[in-house]
Amino acid sequence: MLNEDKLREAVLLVFANKQDLPNAMNVAEITDKLGLHSLRQRHWSIQSTCHFRGRAVGGTRLASQQYC
Repeated sequence: MLNEDKLREAVLLVFANKQDLPNAMNVAEITDKLGLHSLRQRHWSIQSTCHFRGRAVGGTRLASQQYC
């Protein structure tokens, strides 16, 4: 999907959710598994997150969410 012409300039944001769980892969492990360091011509970021029941994640409210 990232090779599509329309997405050539898109920034990739990865949410590493479920970080509150004991067996969750950490950000470094997820970065490695997804091969993010090999994306030389693309800006990307990975954010460690956890979702708390009853709180929406997304849109403009994202900046106010709690992160683990």
